[in-house]
Amino acid sequence: MDTLYKVVFTGRLLPGFKPEDVATNLTTQTNMSRERCQKLVADKKPIVLKKDLDLKTAEEFFRNFQKTGLKMQVVKASPEGQSANAMQPQPMQDNAADPSISGEKTSLPVEDGSRENPYAAPKANLKAEKEHTGNWLDQPRKVPASHGWRWVTSATAMFMKQPWKWLAMALLSLLFISLLNFLPIIGPLLGTVLGMPLAGGMMLAAHKSDIGHTIRINYLFEGFRHNRNQLLLVGLYYLGFFFFFGVILALMIGGSGVLALMGGGPESTEAINAMVQQNISLFFIGILVMLALSIPVMMAVWFTTPLVAVSDRTALTAYKLSFKGCMKNWLAFLVYGLTFFVMVIVIMIVVGAVGGLMAFFIADGNSFFLAFMPMVLMLLLWVPLLVICGLTVFTSFKDIYYQSV
Repeated sequence: MDTLYKVVFTGRLLPGFKPEDVATNLTTQTNMSRERCQKLVADKKPIVLKKDLDLKTAEEFFRNFQKTGLKMQVVKASPEGQSANAMQPQPMQDNAADPSISGEKTSLPVEDGSRENPYAAPKANLKAEKEHTGNWLDQPRKVPASHGWRWVTSATAMFMKQPWKWLAMALLSLLFISLLNFLPIIGPLLGTVLGMPLAGGMMLAAHKSDIGHTIRINYLFEGFRHNRNQLLLVGLYYLGFFFFFGVILALMIGGSGVLALMGGGPESTEAINAMVQQNISLFFIGILVMLALSIPVMMAVWFTTPLVAVSDRTALTAYKLSFKGCMKNWLAFLVYGLTFFVMVIVIMIVVGAVGGLMAFFIADGNSFFLAFMPMVLMLLLWVPLLVICGLTVFTSFKDIYYQSV
């Protein structure tokens, strides 16, 4: 009979970790509620978190739990018929400070049981639990091209579980950014930077939904609590890309064109038209250069928010890994793009057909309100599609940067 092991929380925290931070780490990385995580940390009592494991799996859980700040032990399970007290715990070396262990997070399944004597023989787990074991990878992996379609279907399934909450979060974030845009000059800049923690909150909500939680609307603001500074840095780097593009455009159209763009008024419009006509070829070359540069920028940005929010990467590392992930999986992204292209075409056909029918009825003297039906239908189709598109960021991220065991 193979020897089995259990992973035990000793009741203590690792040096340098605060209880509230450990509770937050556990909430983010496991399928436990925040209240249960806080109680686990506050009670300071030994508890078995995983049991009936082989040594390799036990060591993996040991490392993953230690990354949250819990001081853990791996204990050999007592054979049947042997006194539990006769088996001494076999603590493993604390690996929290071991540089060979990746700092990335893992979704950690925790057994839904009450506290146990860490030296007692393991009991049979009679309650089925959702296993979601694996590791966030240090580098992105290559997935088959067909997974581009899977990203869309997985995101659609996630959306359909709780559509109203996803729509509410999307509309709240849109309202927040729109209000910021009313501020002159600084508003759009703040919207770009503060939008990243909101996007991070959506990714954390998607992570929770993926491991079986019922999401809450306030998850939208979790990005302002969890890894907030790095998410803000993501936004600042993104702003830097825009300024870079602005410099290129300025070089292409010349200093007088920039002044004209900034001046406003009819004189400025005439100056811009004259400048474009005189330098039409140079102007279009500048536009093509910007479009070409926007593709790698989009690749570098695509996975940044889930990499920072869910797997705790730094902003700069997230940009690098995002670019690598897109480069490795360009075929899957091609299938993904074609899938959305077909969906957009279908929506346009449906809206156009409804618009034609409404025009026919209005021509016959029917209600004028029918004229608004195509617009209402377009909103009903486009808004969920945009939310699903946002959720595909998480489903593609998990597919490329997560390895199940």
